Amino acid sequence: MDSWDYKLYSNQLYKVPDVVFKIEINTSLCADKLPISDEIENNHLKWLNDSKFYGDVPVTNTLNSLVPYIYSFLPEKYIIPMYRVVDWVTIFDDLVLENKNYTPEYLESIFNRNAIHDHFGKSYWKILDEFDNIDVPRELMNDIMRKYVKSIIKSFSVNLRDSTFNEYFKIRRKTSGSKVFLSTFLLDLKCNNIASTIMVNPLVERLCILISNCNSLLNDLYSFVKEFQSEEYDNYVKVLCYQLTKDLTYPYTTDIIQTSMNKIKDIIESSYEEAAEIGELIKNHSEWNQEEHTILEIILKRIYESAYGHILTYKNTFRYISNH
Repeated sequence: MDSWDYKLYSNQLYKVPDVVFKIEINTSLCADKLPISDEIENNHLKWLNDSKFYGDVPVTNTLNSLVPYIYSFLPEKYIIPMYRVVDWVTIFDDLVLENKNYTPEYLESIFNRNAIHDHFGKSYWKILDEFDNIDVPRELMNDIMRKYVKSIIKSFSVNLRDSTFNEYFKIRRKTSGSKVFLSTFLLDLKCNNIASTIMVNPLVERLCILISNCNSLLNDLYSFVKEFQSEEYDNYVKVLCYQLTKDLTYPYTTDIIQTSMNKIKDIIESSYEEAAEIGELIKNHSEWNQEEHTILEIILKRIYESAYGHILTYKNTFRYISNH
């Protein structure tokens, strides 16, 4: 059977391990306080309720604190539409994609501004219009979101259970930190087209892979409880649990999940260390011109702070429960 059978692991005892950020940065971010004003947070909650994605069921908490933490360096006018588009895709994933409640034609229509739209499509393009109103081209954001949603769909069609680490994250890699999202770190600087010399540089590509993998692994650690009963192998904790037990006789020892989570923690922390080393190589790379060097300095600072924000967001989000 290729599906995850949670009953095989119902005897497990585990706790999500604390991940240590192994990159030195100067930041005021902390887990106890959102790095945005109460006004923005309250307005976002009002937007969630007014949008009625869940019908008349009231939304009493914002869905996650990802955007405030990973885009803390952006001025607030950029935070507002980023907050909305990230929650939009979170809800779209929960209600449409995970339930396989779509056709290929429907997905294409969502990202076609001129198509006839349902509630999801109408709300999506309203958000993209907000980006356009602050000089962030709606088509830039549409291209990013289309690629991200397609990566989610692709993960549904692949049997991830027996995948290697590299195979798994080749599918999961289009998350914040990946090259697809680099432009969003520079929205306030109007750098909508990062020089191709930067985008194809092997060091930059490796840095993006490392940070993106870390962000995906953090999500897998903290979302595991929520996804525990799902049959999909769309969480690396599940993949490792299967690979650790496929040659064992049931019932398993009670430390399989914890062992898997601890291994993921080690992978994340060693990846941070490598990312820090690559950052130094990028800064000292002799072939950058002055403009490229300036942009890279900003990208490095922001991609590191965003990665640290990923850790904090899961400590400040009611969707993620760390104990079982």
